[in-house]
Order: sequence, then C-alpha cells, then structure tokens
Amino acid sequence: MNDPADEERIRTTAARYADRFPWLSMDSLEAYVSLLHTLRLHMVAIERHLIALGQAKPISSARHTVLRTLYLAPGYRLSQNEITREIGVSPTNITNLIDVLQRDGMVTRSMNPGDRRSNYIELTAAGIEFCSAYIPAVAGFMASMFEDLSEDELEQLKTLLGRIREGMYQRYLREPSPAVASALKSR
Repeated sequence: MNDPADEERIRTTAARYADRFPWLSMDSLEAYVSLLHTLRLHMVAIERHLIALGQAKPISSARHTVLRTLYLAPGYRLSQNEITREIGVSPTNITNLIDVLQRDGMVTRSMNPGDRRSNYIELTAAGIEFCSAYIPAVAGFMASMFEDLSEDELEQLKTLLGRIREGMYQRYLREPSPAVASALKSR
C-alpha cells in the first residue's frame, strides 16, 4: 500500500520543478521523482531485510557486484578482464574495487600463468563465507520485491525499464548529448 504522504511529496516536488521549468512534462517529472523515491526506499528496505536476517548492512553496489560475480563464477574465480567485461565498467574502476576488496580480505589477486598481462581474482575463504550468507539474503530480497506484481506487470516493467535504459544510452552514453557536444565545440 502506497503511503499517501509519499505520493503527495512526489507530486509536490514534481510541481516545484514544473513551476521553475514549465517546459518540462509534469508526468515525466512525477515518474522521475517517483523512481528516485523508490530507489531510496529500496536502500532502506534492503538494509532492514538484511539486519532482520542477521546480516551485515548493505555494501556498496559496486562491491556487491564484484563479489556476486565472483561468487557465481566457477571456482569463485575469474580473470580481472572477465570481471571488467561482465560488469561493464572501466578497468580502472575494477582495479580500484579489487584493491579495496583485497585490503578487506575478501579476494586475492594472482598472476595468470597463461598470460602474464592478466590477473585472476578469487574469493578468499572469508569472501566465500561472507557471500554464502549475503548473496542469498540479497537474492531473497530481490525476489520478494516483485511479489505484488503479476507476471504480465513484471514483463511490462522489464520492457519499460529496458526502454528507459535504451533512451539513456542513446541520449547520454553512446555519444555526447547535444548540450555536451555543443559545449565541447565552443571550447
């Protein structure tokens, strides 16, 4: 059940944007503010879910993604390049994340004997122990998050989110946005 106060806050925030920027669509503004609010609620809800299960508070999304990727990999090990490709972030970001996870005792880094330019990243015993409790707890939360949606609604949500992602890739991620391109040309 939605909290009427939440809905009112979303409408009020969107209306303030619309007052200041009248060319913006009120429906788009409400959808965007609602998405942000849902993300905030998600963070609070997952933290409460994990604490109720006796788990640690959530770790950063980036650390979770690296740990999950290794936990689900055969032998809890992948090359650093495989992790980079699978996660879709820059090699520098992966290196920094792995440095932190290594410092925390969650992963080890070893040279690939078949390719000395490549490293293997593997969960340590502590990393496996952490992930063996944490990843299933998060997976349970993921499944429960959509229990109130029918199969058709879930398919519709996935389609809509895919369209939103594609629009962001087209407008902002594949090429500079028109505003950015214009600013770059004027330099």
